[in-house]
Amino acid sequence: MGAQRSTSFACEQCRERKRRCDKARPKCSSCIVLDVECFYKPASDSQPSQLVQELSNIRERLDYIAPLVKDLGDPPTFWKHAPDPQPQAPPITIKSQFLMQVVGLRLDFPAFVFQLETATPYIPKASVEHKLLRLSEEKVNAVIRIFTEEVHVWYPILHPDITNHFFETNSSCFPPSTKSCLCLLVASIAFILRKAQSESIHFEAALSMVPIVLQEDSVVSIQCLILLSIYFACRVQPRQSYDYIRIASFRMHSLLRSETSMHLNLSTAYHPPRPGGSYAPIPLPTNDKSWDILAESSPYSSCLTLSPDSPCQLQHYPLDFPKELHLQQLLDKCMDSATGNSYPIHPTSMSSTEYSLSLQQLLDSLPPIPPFRATSMPQEISTRHQHVTLLRAKYHAYEISSYWPAIYRAIVLKFSDSELLPYGPLFVESIVSFLGTANVAVRVCIPKSWSLCASLFIVSMVAIWTVDNLRLQSLFLPRLWEHLKDTLDTLKQFSELSPSVKYMVEVLENRLQESDIL
Repeated sequence: MGAQRSTSFACEQCRERKRRCDKARPKCSSCIVLDVECFYKPASDSQPSQLVQELSNIRERLDYIAPLVKDLGDPPTFWKHAPDPQPQAPPITIKSQFLMQVVGLRLDFPAFVFQLETATPYIPKASVEHKLLRLSEEKVNAVIRIFTEEVHVWYPILHPDITNHFFETNSSCFPPSTKSCLCLLVASIAFILRKAQSESIHFEAALSMVPIVLQEDSVVSIQCLILLSIYFACRVQPRQSYDYIRIASFRMHSLLRSETSMHLNLSTAYHPPRPGGSYAPIPLPTNDKSWDILAESSPYSSCLTLSPDSPCQLQHYPLDFPKELHLQQLLDKCMDSATGNSYPIHPTSMSSTEYSLSLQQLLDSLPPIPPFRATSMPQEISTRHQHVTLLRAKYHAYEISSYWPAIYRAIVLKFSDSELLPYGPLFVESIVSFLGTANVAVRVCIPKSWSLCASLFIVSMVAIWTVDNLRLQSLFLPRLWEHLKDTLDTLKQFSELSPSVKYMVEVLENRLQESDIL
């Protein structure tokens, strides 16, 4: 057995004065320079373990560093994060736990609402004979018309060839394939929007083809997954809708990565690289006809009406989803700025006059709508005006989020200076306008019904909390009470379809009773 290695430690003089010791024997260099006695603590008989040696070395380094750090003094002031003196307004969304606490709801309200919506998979009840799925030409025309007017204007995901594919698969009784699944889902969505009895069997058949859709990695399979999400959204089942759109998103990212990789490889092989190596983004088509699945060139688009007795009118409405995307981007940006580090006095960094002008310009860019009651039924409003109600509701939601930081600041700090006072009536007016248009939009934009119900609920809760705490004297308050009652009636219409909406109805009704509005 080899001789044990002796472990040398720093001398006692260096350890006491916290100096670095070279451990020289019989006298270290530091003790020679200082002309002091150098002595070492007798080593123990047993050899220390490697861990003890490492800890000893670390301790020596710390003993050497400690006095150096102590001499630095206090850190510079610019290292210290100055606390924001202004309160941060929570975004007006049902996902914000902070907002739930502000308006007096349970802190876990978002999680509780999520748990109320069961995500049980929809299982087909029985196999369906494909010959029973075949539709008459008039019904096919009606299905495409309904889907175009009420779904495709907001989700333009289908190619114009869908009309030809629909008639082809319908004539062959929808053989199992992704194209048949796509057409059956289009029919199921159209039927559920019109509350037709054929919705059940066509959806059962489409659902039986989902394994084929999941096995195929193509654009059509992604379209089927998106349509499944839209179908459950029309049935006010947000969790099932979210599950399918999440799968579609994963598939889409994978497909785009493979397509991009192939495009870059081909470009490198057959074309020299462009200077800078940058590729400009591909813009969306600006011509509505590029998205039109009812193009007049289609041999089947001669007459697309709901019934054979209705007049044959082929109307092309301008596509509204680019405007909705623009409004949603503005709304998201406004919510992010409300919770960011910067907190201006005005709702934005511009002056009050400039901000009012920008809002008016944004409002003027939207199509006009005639006045109607908040309880108006869809059949009382033209198709074009039905589309515009959602755009108007998004605009007024943007208004609410813009004024909200100033209102929240005035309530939390319990004061209203001359710069904040004008925003109180404007905030109430924007809430009244939002409730008026959203109560109609939730009835006519069925695929967006749950999100609109959630927005109606949380805006109503914010309105009640604001009026109770700010003590506003606005001419719009009587109209606000009426719109809050209409909102409760609207939510009750969807409460039987969604347990989360039913819970929102109970909470809102109790709050309205506490405020003596009901």
